Amino acid sequence: MEDNRALLHKMIDSITSGGTLEYLATFVRLFLEKWGD
Repeated sequence: MEDNRALLHKMIDSITSGGTLEYLATFVRLFLEKWGD
């Protein structure tokens, strides 16, 4: 789990494009809606 967390943080830190950040935020929101419960 910690490895995934570190990888996710590294990926987020490398994002420079606003569009990419918006895409990622949407993906995470939809993923959590489907699999969060």
